Amino acid sequence: LRKVVGSLLKQSKISVVDAADAASAKKALTPDGLPGFKCVVTDYLMPGDSGVELTRWIKRQDENIAVVLLSTKDEKEVIKEGFRAGVYDFVEKSLLQERLANVVCAAIQRTIRNRQNRKERYQIGNVIGEGGLGRIYQAWDLELKRHVALKRLQRRPFENVAPEQLFEEALRLARLQHPNI
Repeated sequence: LRKVVGSLLKQSKISVVDAADAASAKKALTPDGLPGFKCVVTDYLMPGDSGVELTRWIKRQDENIAVVLLSTKDEKEVIKEGFRAGVYDFVEKSLLQERLANVVCAAIQRTIRNRQNRKERYQIGNVIGEGGLGRIYQAWDLELKRHVALKRLQRRPFENVAPEQLFEEALRLARLQHPNI
């Protein structure tokens, strides 16, 4: 499967570094190498650490890099575990070349945007609040030219927080409408 995925990505003009297991992947993705990578595609059931464990390791090295997880099943628990670790997207192993290429290209673009805009979009000011998931800062959005409240989530993976909980919180915050917000 690793060779097939590599071949599909190469056909889509994406350069690939192949690793047979988690230890080899970590060696290829050492901190000196990580800035050169724009996306990591890993298998949920890879030899050594699982793809989720590898994702956690990658996110500790570079939180901006997008990770795509391959899985044989569309199981909720696998998906939840992956999102908690910081996975960008999932692709089932019944690979369709177009789907895989689209997901990887989108992941690459996200990594590039994250790395370029991460510290440049907001001028972060004082802490104005703190909750169970992170801190809220007063900030200036340089792109939209307005004051905003910026919530920075904890760096650690959310071991006890379901992805649905994060999504629901984001929806609640997005619906707030008031002249003082």
